[in-house]
Amino acid sequence: MHPKNIAARAVTLAMRDEGYDENPPGSNLTKFGAEFGQNGVPWCGMAVASWWKRAGFDVDRNLALEIDYVPQLLALAQQRKHGLFPVGKNRVRRGDAVAFDFPGGARADHVGLFVRWVDKKRGLFETIEGNTSKAGSQSNGGMVCVKTRAMFEVAGFVRKRK
Repeated sequence: MHPKNIAARAVTLAMRDEGYDENPPGSNLTKFGAEFGQNGVPWCGMAVASWWKRAGFDVDRNLALEIDYVPQLLALAQQRKHGLFPVGKNRVRRGDAVAFDFPGGARADHVGLFVRWVDKKRGLFETIEGNTSKAGSQSNGGMVCVKTRAMFEVAGFVRKRK
């Protein structure tokens, strides 16, 4: 299957998880952490790794743990390791990872999957993300949600090619 189709399938799988939340609330205990043997930690990157893996990309436990630390995801993309590479906003497509840098946190503190442009001219796009919330913490909110995000929040876009 072509990487573009695998990435699009990752979004389809992620959308099926919309509304999934950690249990108990605030615990960071999820099926994504359990899948990679690293439960009870912030899990946005684990969700992305799981969706990519289930869609057909090569994502082992070690890569999932690296992706889960968002600055490392960006570093791996810059180094073009594990089939990851950075893409610009004009090349981003469905299923690419979007690393976010929210105010008050560390650089690149959250990640989700790009779904589609809502208004490209204004820099608004839709994502599906793990460990966010509808109104609370955006980088440790405990739920899988579809979000509308803005370019000013983006630390980088990352594509997986194999």
